[in-house]
Amino acid sequence: MDDKIKGGYLLIPRVMKDWPIMRTAPINRELWWYILTNVMYKDYKELKRGQGYFRFSKIQDDLSWMVGYRKMKYSKKQLTISLRRQREMGLIETTKATQGILITVCNYDYYQDFANYEGINEGITRRQQSGINIKKESSKESTYKKESIRRPGEKFSFEGDKMDYSEKL
Repeated sequence: MDDKIKGGYLLIPRVMKDWPIMRTAPINRELWWYILTNVMYKDYKELKRGQGYFRFSKIQDDLSWMVGYRKMKYSKKQLTISLRRQREMGLIETTKATQGILITVCNYDYYQDFANYEGINEGITRRQQSGINIKKESSKESTYKKESIRRPGEKFSFEGDKMDYSEKL
C-alpha cells in the first residue's frame, strides 16, 4: 500500500511554543501557521524554498470561519497588522508585488532540516521519546515497572536550549 501524503511536510520545533508569536492574539498565530503551510517547500520557478506569493482576498477566504449561517473573515487591516507584527518579530520578510505580497519565512531552511534536530540519528526509541523507561524487576516474575513518567504540573528544564527568545529569530 503506497498511500503517501502529498504536498510535503512541515517540521515544527518544540521550542516554538516559547516564541513571542505564541503569546499574541489568535490571528497572529493562525496567520503564522497559514504562511508556514503555504510557502514553497522546494524551489519552484522564481520562488525559492520558504517563499510564497499571497493575495489578501485568498488569505481572508482560507482563514474564514462560520458563525451559524454567517461567514466571518479577518479584515485586510487585521491581516496587515498581523504581518507587520511578524516582520517586527523577525519571523518573515515581505515585499509588495503586483496584486499581492511576497512573503519569505526567515530561517526556513534551518528549521526544515532534519540534521538540525537532536535525537534524529541517536537511536532513540519511541518509548524513550515519550519519557517512559521500562525496566525488568526480576527474571522470575517477568513484571515490568514504569519509571520517569512526567506527572501533570511538572515542568521540564531545557538546559541545552541556548536560544534567547527575547531577540529576533
